[in-house]
Amino acid sequence: MTEPIRILHVLGALNIGGAENLVMNWYRNIDRTKIQFDFIVHTSKPSFYDSEISRHGGHIYIAPKFKGINLFQYIGFWFTFFKQHPEYKIIHGHVRSTAAIYLLIARHFKLITISHSHSTSSGNGFSALVKNTLQLPIRWIADYYFAPSVESGKWLFGNKIKSTQFFLLKNGIDTTKFQFNLAARKAVREKMSYSTDDKVFGCVGRLIESKNYNFLLTSFRSLKIPNKKLLIIGDGSEYHNILSLAKKLKINQDLTIVQGTDKVWYYLNGMDSFLFPSKFEGLGVSVIEAETNGLPIILNESLPSELDLTDLVQRVPLNIDDWIVSINKIQHNLKSRVKYAECIQHEGYDIVASAKWLEQWYLKKGGK
Repeated sequence: MTEPIRILHVLGALNIGGAENLVMNWYRNIDRTKIQFDFIVHTSKPSFYDSEISRHGGHIYIAPKFKGINLFQYIGFWFTFFKQHPEYKIIHGHVRSTAAIYLLIARHFKLITISHSHSTSSGNGFSALVKNTLQLPIRWIADYYFAPSVESGKWLFGNKIKSTQFFLLKNGIDTTKFQFNLAARKAVREKMSYSTDDKVFGCVGRLIESKNYNFLLTSFRSLKIPNKKLLIIGDGSEYHNILSLAKKLKINQDLTIVQGTDKVWYYLNGMDSFLFPSKFEGLGVSVIEAETNGLPIILNESLPSELDLTDLVQRVPLNIDDWIVSINKIQHNLKSRVKYAECIQHEGYDIVASAKWLEQWYLKKGGK
């Protein structure tokens, strides 16, 4: 029996998050008799997806976390790794800050190199300046360039998006799983102790500064809507800051944060609308998941246009007064929510189609 091609994915960690969820969705749906994923991560801490990867036959390797002063250690790790692992023909990089290092070394060892953009900004401040400087050479080093949106590709790769080396790869999701389910709605709302009169506003995303949770909480506090509740699904460094702000705003009794879950689809059913004030996104797959579930969505107007897949999306500038007006106008219709999964499938965001395309691409480039 022919051994599968082993693809090396480079990530920061293997916890629940945008890029990680996407890669794991591919991994679950790709033909693993033909394609096998292995991973290099930049943390020695146990991660959420470790055990699932092991069950699927994947290997996880640990690279030293890049700190600048350990440049030669970091370079040495990659040279040693590729010498010891000649089985890899393709490396798929999702960590952009050090991609110019590891992709260049990978090319030295004759690997096919992919850089995958998942954002449109490095944030603000000195650390953002450093990241932008480090990632600039990627556009001249990688063999191929992937992105989920034109904006994300242009931001990281510049004019490479006009070349035959660039591929717009849609962030596929399991549309069947994310389709609205009335029974699941009842179960979620019972689990969360929501009454039939409660209006549940939801948001899904990492608990980090760029997701703009301060704006979300402040907007929610200003809503003059009876029985309002806020349900946030995510994990991250801002968890305690969000709780502190909620207490300061006196909305902590109305806020629930669900951490460390891969059942976002389940909790979406219990929501009535979806609020997404993120400052920037490579795409914003959480929005597509919410659309699949049929949720009315209020969205930061500056996020990628590829998110406008249905009539559920309303783009609003990041101004609290504008958000309050728009939220107050939201119409809820449980009966119509189930139809939107099919709309998302037709737009090409189903994970089965996405994984099949990637599988064929890997096989073609890998020589099988």
